[in-house]
Amino acid sequence: MKAEDNQQNLILDDAVMEIANQLRLTKEADFEPILEIIGDEVEVDSIFIFNFMVKYKQIDEWTAMDYQPLFKDLSQAKIEELGWKFRKLVQDEEYIINNSSQLSKELIEEQVIIQSLDVSALVLVPIFDAEERLVGIIGAAKRQTPKFWSESELKLFNITAEMLGNHYELYKTEVEKRKLFNTIETAAVVLDSSWQIIAANDEFKKLSGYTEELPEDVEMMDFIHQDDVDKVRGYLQQKMNSSNLLLSEEEVRFITKDQRTKHVSISAGLIPETTEIIVSLLDITEKKEIKDEFRKNAELLYSSFEKANIGMTIINLDKEFIKANDAFCNMLGYSKEQMLQKTFIDITHPNDRERSINLWNQLIDGGERTVEFEKRYLHQDGYIVWADINLTLVRDENDDPLYFISQIENITEEKKTKQKLEYSHKQLEKTFNSMVDTLGSVISLRDPYTAGHQQRVAELAVEIGREMNLHSDMIEGIKVAGILHDIGKIKVPAEILSRPGEITDEEFQLIQQHCRHGYDILQEVEFDWPIAEVALQHHERIDGSGYPQGLSGEDILLEAKILAVADVVEAMSSHRPYRPSLGIDAAINEIKKNKGLKYNSRVVDACLNVLENNRQILEKAN
Repeated sequence: MKAEDNQQNLILDDAVMEIANQLRLTKEADFEPILEIIGDEVEVDSIFIFNFMVKYKQIDEWTAMDYQPLFKDLSQAKIEELGWKFRKLVQDEEYIINNSSQLSKELIEEQVIIQSLDVSALVLVPIFDAEERLVGIIGAAKRQTPKFWSESELKLFNITAEMLGNHYELYKTEVEKRKLFNTIETAAVVLDSSWQIIAANDEFKKLSGYTEELPEDVEMMDFIHQDDVDKVRGYLQQKMNSSNLLLSEEEVRFITKDQRTKHVSISAGLIPETTEIIVSLLDITEKKEIKDEFRKNAELLYSSFEKANIGMTIINLDKEFIKANDAFCNMLGYSKEQMLQKTFIDITHPNDRERSINLWNQLIDGGERTVEFEKRYLHQDGYIVWADINLTLVRDENDDPLYFISQIENITEEKKTKQKLEYSHKQLEKTFNSMVDTLGSVISLRDPYTAGHQQRVAELAVEIGREMNLHSDMIEGIKVAGILHDIGKIKVPAEILSRPGEITDEEFQLIQQHCRHGYDILQEVEFDWPIAEVALQHHERIDGSGYPQGLSGEDILLEAKILAVADVVEAMSSHRPYRPSLGIDAAINEIKKNKGLKYNSRVVDACLNVLENNRQILEKAN
């Protein structure tokens, strides 16, 4: 018997050693290999572990070859319920049933559990952590036959439970360490002395392009650009040989899973009392690209600044020039040394200084970033230099002002040319107006009544155009047409135009021809407006009852519709050789009565508003 016990103890020792080695290799809470070891040594049909660290939801089970797992068909809710019941059974010590058929009827709870599992023999051993908290249960079952649990078998279960308790503690510590490791906001890895990665946080996985765990046996150098490998190795070796925990930095190129190159700043330090190094990697790709772009832009800006054919300056917040290119200095006749001793106020024309300072302050006070304006500088020799200025305020990342950049284009010659053109335009305009007045006054040589009539019609038509909000250019054309609209009467016999009393039908037909005569005269003159056409149409009516063409509606120019109303109102309210004035009220009644019939409604409304607000425009004429 003693020899048999010794043999059992040797088997037990071998199993314990094998389980201990397996636990050293098990990083996660996966215990099926341990259960297989026990299954080889103990004659049972099922061995299982309930893991309470995940709230009864995890079961690892080993089953003999001829049997299905006990817990295969249990729902998640049933598993949680069974875990809770097992926990009540074991309480603080092992729970053993050798023959379920011999259970006392008083053990109702045990009977329910055993019957639900359909087993004959059962052993449950509690698993405690370092703080004596129940964290799991290891158990075994015999299905169809009773079983007496030997002392060595129970010892194996108890030793295994103790080792699992220790492993739970290590696993819990590992989980906490991993959680803490994953709270690091930058990518981080832990390396062994051969630079193999033994831990990587989630940020490192993101950086490297892995969505799941990293491949096994992956090394740090697998992620480093081949031209930077020696530099990184040297850097890590220096950290391995140093007890200094100061994490100095090194910039290197990092290769992702999909072979993209990123720029990272790595810092590393030796973990105390280990041969492991923790390495932090900060992705500076975007920052480096911005920095490189800024450097390129700075070089380009400096080159553009110096070689620009327009003036460029940089001005500090005290209004002093801190940089000025040759084009600007030459524009005002100063050397660079002289210019850099001045403020922009010093060289600004006195009449433009206040406005320049106001625009400067407007940018500083948070308005626009850029303003464009014209101003006058004073050349060193005293004469004025006109400039077109583009002034931009540069701010820092906190939006605080840093300095101003200005672009200055010399527009002195353009200004002189513009002034000459303006003068020429005024002279041409004066000449044109004189010509129009001369043409308009030609008729007075034959009919003084018509001459005054044209001027008054022009004034009233202009006011109607303004009331209708017409463009100023069209109103100017209406004015010219009003002055000249009856010029065709120069071809009508003077005795007919100025004779008192009624005129015959034949004489009226001659007078009607003045529209056509006016058109023939005016079409030979080059106007910016359809003056000849307006003169031809000013006696047309929108219902087609006018002359000389009998036009209607949209076939009549708007300018002609306006002159038609102004002509009727002025003619009826003025004295004529063949009749006395009919009065303004009669004229108003005429256009009201025929509004929308003979005369355009919009024009009539505008005319009525003008007369209501400015009746003296006709009273003065009479």
